[in-house]
Amino acid sequence: MRGDTATYSRPVDVETGAVVRFTPAMDERWQRILRIMDEAFENYETEMTALRERIVTDLKRKLRDAGVQKRRRIRSRGGME
Repeated sequence: MRGDTATYSRPVDVETGAVVRFTPAMDERWQRILRIMDEAFENYETEMTALRERIVTDLKRKLRDAGVQKRRRIRSRGGME
């Protein structure tokens, strides 16, 4: 096997060992599965973004309530922080 070439196996029926050929009905099912997966991932990303925003807002409020001041970064002349 060459290292520069990807090899892909064909889908095989586990019971018979025969190569499975995709039919239009199977393609439609796969398309539906992929749409569901895309929608689930999009919902996950949206919810994670909302959660991150709530956490940051809550953390900032807690720091403000505790009286923690925001410190300024002081840069040296060498450009190092």
